[in-house]
Amino acid sequence: MHLKTTGADLGASVHRGHFDGLGGFAFQDVRTFNAPNAPNDFYDKEAIATSKDLSGAGYVSLTNFIKVCGFPQAGFGQIEVWRTHDGGNTWSGPVIVSPDMTDITDPNNPSCGSGGVLQQSSVPAIGPNGEVYVAWQLGPHLGPTGTSAQIVVARSLDGGATFGTPAVVANINSMRNDPPVGYNRDRINDHPRVAVATSGSFKGRVYVT
Repeated sequence: MHLKTTGADLGASVHRGHFDGLGGFAFQDVRTFNAPNAPNDFYDKEAIATSKDLSGAGYVSLTNFIKVCGFPQAGFGQIEVWRTHDGGNTWSGPVIVSPDMTDITDPNNPSCGSGGVLQQSSVPAIGPNGEVYVAWQLGPHLGPTGTSAQIVVARSLDGGATFGTPAVVANINSMRNDPPVGYNRDRINDHPRVAVATSGSFKGRVYVT
């Protein structure tokens, strides 16, 4: 079974397919999970990882721009994970890996939503013993502009039901608020990728690019 994920209206969809043994491949069905507070939430930058041990485990990480200050989809992004343990027949979630970091969320405050820490570009990976790792870009602070950001990784040891405190992989100077001169787009994010050795002498070692 092979799975891919795409954005869907106010949610995400996972498309399942298989090889027929003759060199052909076809998608056979689709599963959709929507943001729990749709249409006030907005899913973005979804990525998928599936196990190779026939356990049927799979994980989709994504950014959810939640409703803040009374405005739908106005948050600075929180990292969430959906999970399956039956090959994609059913999906559970979302689990919040890292909550939205909007500075002020009281709608009665005139400064509500004026700044916050961006979270974006998450990606999951599965370890040799079923560990789940999620890497993403944390920062920079938007509002009063800044360029300091981090690449972080959070780990789950219970099949994606909970995640620990993120560990900092690297401090970066983000171009999100400092695009190249003459460039016509300021939303330049750093997209980390993560992999885990599942065999060999370095089994269990985590790599982030």
